[in-house]
Amino acid sequence: MSSPAVASSSSAAQSLPILHDDICAKCFSVTAPDSAVPQNVGASCSMEYKTKCANCLKQYHPFCLGLTTPRLIIAMEGYPWLCHDCKNCVICHSTEDDSTLLICDDCDRGWHLGCCDPKVTEVPQGPWLCPLCAQCNSCGEKAISLNDAAKNYNHSETKSESTGYPIFLATICNKCHFNFFEDRFCPMCLKTYSEDGEENEDDKEMICCDVCDRWIHIKCDDEITPEKYQELVENTETKYKCPLCDERITPIDPKNDKQKAALSTGQPSAIPVAIISGDKKVRGIVEFKGKKVAVPEIRGWNVVT
Repeated sequence: MSSPAVASSSSAAQSLPILHDDICAKCFSVTAPDSAVPQNVGASCSMEYKTKCANCLKQYHPFCLGLTTPRLIIAMEGYPWLCHDCKNCVICHSTEDDSTLLICDDCDRGWHLGCCDPKVTEVPQGPWLCPLCAQCNSCGEKAISLNDAAKNYNHSETKSESTGYPIFLATICNKCHFNFFEDRFCPMCLKTYSEDGEENEDDKEMICCDVCDRWIHIKCDDEITPEKYQELVENTETKYKCPLCDERITPIDPKNDKQKAALSTGQPSAIPVAIISGDKKVRGIVEFKGKKVAVPEIRGWNVVT
C-alpha cells in the first residue's frame, strides 16, 4: 500500500502568497476591495491605506478588518497597534482567555473584562468603548459604567478639503451634543456653553473674537492678562483676535515634515504636532463649518499595548 502524497516544503511554500510591502495580509491586494467599504457611509480613508501590526509587521487595509470609522483609523496610528492574531490586553499584556477579551470600537485595543476600570460585568452585545475612549472631549466627563458607555457618546467630524475624506474631530457626550452642534463651544478647548443662563464658572469669563465672532475662554489664551481682559470688557473700541485667527501656533518639532503637513494641509495627525496658547497640545487645525478649530489629543495615543 502506497503512502499518501505529501507536498514538499518547496511546493507548500509556493502555495502561500508572498506578502510584499504594499500588500494587505487579508485580501492580498494593494487596494482594498469595494465590497469591504460600508455602502451607507462610504470610504473614510484611501483604499490603498494600510496599517501595520507592531508585533508581526503584517499590513492590513482597515476596511478588510471591518475597521471603518474615522475615529478608529486615526486612533490606530497613535500607538503600537496589534492585529487580531497578536492582540493582547492593554493592562495585563496577556493573550490568553480570548472569551473575556473585549475590543474597543474606538481604538481597537484589547481589554480583559476584569482589567477594566470601572469593571465590566458582562460581555457587551453591541458597540463597546474602553476606559481611554469613554470620555467627552468637551466637558471631560468619564463614563460611570463601561457596560453600555458607547450609547452616551457621539463623534464630531468634518471633511478634509484636500482629500474629501471625513476627519475625526472629537468625542462629544450626549449632554454636550446639542450645544456643540449649535456652535456654542470654545474653538480652543471645545468646551460647550449654554445660552440659557445656566453657566459654568469657566463660562463667565469669555471674550468674543472680532475676526471669527466666536467666544473664547480667557484661560484658553495665555496672552489675556487680568488687565487686558478688563480693558476688553470696558472698552468696546479695543479689538480682540483669538490664537486661531492670530495664528499663534507653535510646532512641537519645526523640522518634522509630517508635523508641518498636519498644520498646513488641514489633515490632523494621530499624535500632537503643535502647541497653541502656552501649553495646549493639538494634533492639527481644521476647518469646522467654515471656521478654524483646534483638534484635541486622542486620549491614550501614547499608551503602549
